[in-house]
Amino acid sequence: MPEYKRKRVRKTLRKNPRKNFNKSDDIIVNTFNSRNQGEAENNDIKVVRGAKLKRKRNMKIALIFAAFITAFCILLSVALPVGLYENIINFTAVWGSGSYPMDITGSIVLNSISNGSYYYVLSDTNIIALSNEGKEIYNEPHGFSNPVLCASATRALVYDQGGNSLSIYNLGGLINSLETEQPIITAAISNSGNFAVASQSDDYTSAVNVYDKRFKPIFNWNSAKDIVNNIAINSKGNKIAISTINAVAGQFSSKVSILTYDSADPAYSLDLGTSVVLSITNTRRGISVITSDKYRFITWGKYKTSEIIASGEINMLRRCKDGLLLVFNRANDRSDNTVVLISNRGKKLSEFKINSIIGDIQYAKGRIYYISDSNVNILDKKGNFLRNGTC
Repeated sequence: MPEYKRKRVRKTLRKNPRKNFNKSDDIIVNTFNSRNQGEAENNDIKVVRGAKLKRKRNMKIALIFAAFITAFCILLSVALPVGLYENIINFTAVWGSGSYPMDITGSIVLNSISNGSYYYVLSDTNIIALSNEGKEIYNEPHGFSNPVLCASATRALVYDQGGNSLSIYNLGGLINSLETEQPIITAAISNSGNFAVASQSDDYTSAVNVYDKRFKPIFNWNSAKDIVNNIAINSKGNKIAISTINAVAGQFSSKVSILTYDSADPAYSLDLGTSVVLSITNTRRGISVITSDKYRFITWGKYKTSEIIASGEINMLRRCKDGLLLVFNRANDRSDNTVVLISNRGKKLSEFKINSIIGDIQYAKGRIYYISDSNVNILDKKGNFLRNGTC
């Protein structure tokens, strides 16, 4: 090829490179497509990674939630007196309704104790749990010849006074039973499930044993000279109060003692002289000590005492959630009654007269109910008459 033609071709090639090199166009297109494909793959990887992160995040949330629920249940199990499970049983057992009047198994009703939305009834043959709506939660034979019922906010204890057996119930029925070596004098149970039993003894005049809610012994106390005739245990179950009686020179000698579980020596004692203690009752804040002529209140903490006296002798004591009712009268005139309403702190809330024979009396939600002959009478907490009805 002549020299001049070569130069022209080279000039042409330099002016229009795209028209002469189609492969370059393909390379450019292919490069563009491969870049888009790489971005798509990266996006797919990001989607997969995002899904994994989301699953991990959801798993963490679920684990945190489960850990929170577990910790909350453990906290409730520790904080609640007898544990979460038993409280759930007591809570769900009252669901449902029934009807009144209701026939009670046995020939005679010995005692009944209300616990707010339900109550226990003790007959000579059976222990019965009923809801306020008339549902019979259970009805079980106790098998005791001389049964006595005591109850806390969580459990009920039935013991055979003078016998060697006791049983503990909640709203699910019988929890456990215990056989003592010596005859039982008296017993008491706390909200925590701990319970105390006073019994006779071969080596001492009386013996007191305290058990935890699982029936394991945690404290023992022996009385060398005096007979333990009443016992109470505080709501936490870490203190007990006992009353003892002895005969000295033909006269009774009585006292009240409060014991903790770290010493056999009483943390507090009150000498009552010749007054015989009829009952000791735990009122959460302290103990109510009833003698024939006087009411005494002793705090569980600092052991402060107070007294209430009225005309006559104490003929009736009724404990309820909001306080205590005392009925004073004279043996020769049961229709002349002085009724005293006392708070759980031992303070007198009201005092008034009822001039009729009182068959029974109770206090709940600011109202006083008492039976006289065949009538039920309702008063306010100051003793003012509200209404009555026949029963």
